[in-house]
Formats: sequence, structure tokens, C-alpha cells
Amino acid sequence: MQIIGAFLSFAGNQMLFDMFIKYNKRLFYPHHRAQQITIHMDGTFSTLVEKYTCEIVKESEKSLKVIPKTELIEFTSRHVVLACGGRQKLKKSTLKKYEISPKTEVFTSDEVLRERKFRQLLSVI
Repeated sequence: MQIIGAFLSFAGNQMLFDMFIKYNKRLFYPHHRAQQITIHMDGTFSTLVEKYTCEIVKESEKSLKVIPKTELIEFTSRHVVLACGGRQKLKKSTLKKYEISPKTEVFTSDEVLRERKFRQLLSVI
């Protein structure tokens, strides 16, 4: 499992690097958790996310205190990536639950590890 985890970490970092090179900006940010996704009539999405950060305060010469902080941020996008955990099969009922059109392209993480699907994903972003 450790080797698989290391490979997925490497592959994910490479994907983020490739996207950064192509668009010259960061597209994904760590430590954010989606709270709400709204689909607009024009096909765009508004996503409300909770951003997790922390402040480190020096209490004494030998100790530091970590103070967790959260902030709500809303942004608009043309695409949304849903993390499905370890389960890769996405049922039609799940798409219907989130009101995702059957015409919407859905990529699972095991698919984007294949070069053809990865290139297809990059062309859509």
C-alpha cells in the first residue's frame, strides 16, 4: 500500500505541475473542503468551500501553540471535480443525485492515470 500511495502522490503532483505549466496558475488548493455546490442555468458552478489554515504562536522558548482557523470562500468555475474516495465506479443515481447532466464528462481517478484520459481531461479544463 505504501508503494501505491507514493505512486498516486507522485502522479497527482505531476498532474498539478502539468496543469500549472499549461495555465500558468494554480488550479487546485490544499486544505479546502467543499460545503456547497450550486449549478447555475448557464452551466457554471458556484462552490462554497471551507479553507483550513493554522496560526503558530510561540508560547515560550520551548513550546509553540497551533491555532486552527477556518474561512468560508465562494468561487465560480466552469468545472467541478468530485472526490469519490477509493471507490471508482460512479453510478448514474449518483450523477442524478447531484443533478449532473448525463452529457457531462466524468473522470474517475483510475481513468486519469491513463495517458489518453489524462490528455482528454487537460483538453476539457
